[in-house]
Amino acid sequence: MSPQRSSGSRRAGRHVAPPESKKSSRLAGAREDAARGLTPSPPVSDADTRSTSLDLHSHGISGRVSIESAMKQMNRTAQQTLLVIGPGNHLLGVLTDGDIRRFILRTGGIQGTVLMCCNRSPLYVTEATRASARALMREKIIQKLPVVDSRQRVVDIILGEGLLGTDRPNPALAGFPVVIMAGGMGVRLEPFTKILPKPLMPIGDKPVIEHIMDRMNSRGFQNFYLSVHHKAEMIKSYFDNTKVPYRIRYLREKTFLGTAGSLRLLPAGFPDTFVLSNCDILVEADYKAILDYHLNNGNLVTVVGAFQQFQIPYGVIAFSKEGRVKEIREKPSFDYTVNAGVYVIQKSALTCIPKGDGLFHMTDLIRQLLRQRKKVGLYHVDSHSFVDIGELELFKKNVGRIIEITNPG
Repeated sequence: MSPQRSSGSRRAGRHVAPPESKKSSRLAGAREDAARGLTPSPPVSDADTRSTSLDLHSHGISGRVSIESAMKQMNRTAQQTLLVIGPGNHLLGVLTDGDIRRFILRTGGIQGTVLMCCNRSPLYVTEATRASARALMREKIIQKLPVVDSRQRVVDIILGEGLLGTDRPNPALAGFPVVIMAGGMGVRLEPFTKILPKPLMPIGDKPVIEHIMDRMNSRGFQNFYLSVHHKAEMIKSYFDNTKVPYRIRYLREKTFLGTAGSLRLLPAGFPDTFVLSNCDILVEADYKAILDYHLNNGNLVTVVGAFQQFQIPYGVIAFSKEGRVKEIREKPSFDYTVNAGVYVIQKSALTCIPKGDGLFHMTDLIRQLLRQRKKVGLYHVDSHSFVDIGELELFKKNVGRIIEITNPG
C-alpha cells in the first residue's frame, strides 16, 4: 500500500451501475473514453462485490479536461469522487467535490484543468495489499479506492458504499436548530395550494416538509422551528396528529413577514448558529461539513449554492448595432451557481433585520450584510444534490427523486 496521504473524498460517491448495453452503445462509450484520454480496459472479476469492474467511464476522468467538465460529469453520473487518469490508465490523482469547492474558494472561479484542482497524492492499494482496503477506507474516511499494478495503472476500483455509515445521525448536529420557512402562499404550485398549504403537498405517503425534516433528522438534527402563516392551523393539525422522532415548534406570523422577517420571532436564548431552509427544496449534503465551513470561516451567513446548467432551446444570434449577424450559437448552455434555499446563519446577523412587521426576505438580509462589508460565504453542492419542487413542473419532475433520497435502499 502506498504510504501517501490523501485529502480524498469525505463523502460517498454513489455507484451508478452501467446499464446493459448493446454493441452500438459499447462503441459509443469506447469513443467517448478515448476522447477523454481513457484507455478501454477489460472487465475485472467481480468476486469482490465492492468492485466496479473498472468502470472508468463513470469513475474516471482525464486530467486535461476542464474543471467545468468534471463538475458536469459528477452531476451526470452522481459521482462525487473521480479518479484522474492519464494515458494507459495511469493513476494521476483523485478529484472530489471538496477539491473543487476549495479551488473555487481559493481562486474565485472554475477556470482551470482537473490537474490544477485534484489531489495529486491519492491513497491506493495493490493486489498484494487489497485485503487491507476495508480498514484503510474506514480509517481515512474514503469510499472509493483505486487498485493499481506495479506501473501505477488502475486495474480496479473498490467502493465502500455503506462502509462508513454516512446516513447515521451525527451527534454533533443535535445542538443546531433548523428553521423551515413554511409561511408562503405557494402561488407557483396553484391550484393545489388553494386547498393545501405548500408544506403539506404530498410526495408518496408524506408531505414534502415531513420528508425534509425526516431526512435532516436522519443526519442528526433534532429541533425544528416552522415559520407558518398561510393555512397555519392545517400544518399544525397535521403534525399534532403525526408521531415524529424530533421536536417541532412554531413561529406564528400574523402577516406574511418574508423569508427573513419571520426570524424576528425566534425565542430568547435561541442558539447562536442555526440552519434556515425553504420548505420546497431538499439539499442532500454533508451538513456537518457545511457548518464547519461556516464556523471556521467566521461567516455571518453561509449560502448553499448548487451548480446548474441551463440550455437555451434555440439558436442564439450575436449581432452588431448595425444589424449584421456576427455569430449563431446553436442551443448554447450556460452554467450558474444558484441559491439552493439553505443557509447557515449567526444570530448576530439578525440585527440587520428592520424592526416591525414589514416584509423582509433573505436576499434583503444578504444585501444589507454585504453593504456593511460583513462576511457572507458560499458552500457549493452539485446539481444532483439539490432537488427543487417549488413550481408545478418541477414538482412533477422531482417527486421520484425526493422518494429516492428519503427512502435509501
